[in-house]
Amino acid sequence: MAESSGSTMNAWTRLLEVMVRCFPESRKLPPWLKKKATMDHLLSHDIDKASDSGIYDYAEPYKSASLDLESQLIRALADSRAFKRLSDIRFLGALDYCLVSRPNGSQSNARFTRAQHSIGVAALARAYLDLTTHSSSDRLICVAAAMLHDIGHPPFSHTLEPVFHEKFGLNHHRASEEVILGVGHSPEISEILSSFGISAEAVVSVLNGNDEPFQGFFSGPINFDTIEGILRSRNYLKMQNLGITPIKVVQAATERHDDHNQEMVDAFWKCKDEMYTLVIRSKLGVLFDTLFQEAAKDIIDLLQPSDFYLTESQMFRKFPIFRQAAQRQYWHRMGEALLPDEVPFQVRRFYVNVGGDFFKWQDRERYKQSKSASTLTLKDVLPA
Repeated sequence: MAESSGSTMNAWTRLLEVMVRCFPESRKLPPWLKKKATMDHLLSHDIDKASDSGIYDYAEPYKSASLDLESQLIRALADSRAFKRLSDIRFLGALDYCLVSRPNGSQSNARFTRAQHSIGVAALARAYLDLTTHSSSDRLICVAAAMLHDIGHPPFSHTLEPVFHEKFGLNHHRASEEVILGVGHSPEISEILSSFGISAEAVVSVLNGNDEPFQGFFSGPINFDTIEGILRSRNYLKMQNLGITPIKVVQAATERHDDHNQEMVDAFWKCKDEMYTLVIRSKLGVLFDTLFQEAAKDIIDLLQPSDFYLTESQMFRKFPIFRQAAQRQYWHRMGEALLPDEVPFQVRRFYVNVGGDFFKWQDRERYKQSKSASTLTLKDVLPA
């Protein structure tokens, strides 16, 4: 980034530090400075306290006004056109429209987005990096990979991905890679990365599993994406967090000092099992994924590869059948018209194998899953 900009910002930070010392209570600051100090100085301290205590805000998971390069990188990527599209991609896909059928903007009745989740994953990467020792270039690569891991998600997230994959061979992993590299897309993301001295290829390599410098936190069972996503899913149910937050899980999984760390990460894995059962692969989740998929198959000849990169608002306008599928009054009618008599689905359960040594980082042996086949019918899920 330009040195002149950085020096100006550093000078502003020093001024704020002097003013805050002179006016220890922010309410005594001049009004123009009070607002600026809250944004550019005081809030960065709030973030430090949040990391120490494990506090986590799912609506705004990264609020730091810090001037370091990693924060600048997060802002630059968040301001990109490709990333802003994720603000109109629901986190849980079709199920979001069922769990929160009438969002009103309040924190207790709001849908989450892939943008919020991605920023949250970057916040977890920052928490991890603050506990470890990495070069400045590796830190930037880690933060970039965290921010961009979902950049290629289609409308309705994972819900429609199987249809696009079957029709066009598209999935969010391939799409993310192409968006980052600028293959068939705007070079916007690769140019942002380059301006920070980051190779787009290096970011893609980490997302493809070459994450040894980051101890498997991108490809292992205990990874930034899964930690953030599972606990965000739990937040939909308004359940007590029982002391488990994304920050605390990352800290425990990084430190691995004592039994408390092990208990925290084990509890998270059990929470993953709970969320798959109650939310992600619940009968309701399977029903709405299948309903949207069958709606997409009903208009399959109209779908184009470019639709993979639309927002959900654009999909609703282009294909009204999805708008109907998202509205409660049409669920029974569409289900009876589109769904097969029995919907097959895969049950996934997650369990801790105590034979895997947590303290020796034997995560693939310790954190296991099983899969089995099942079916459901419309009557199993929706009352008459």
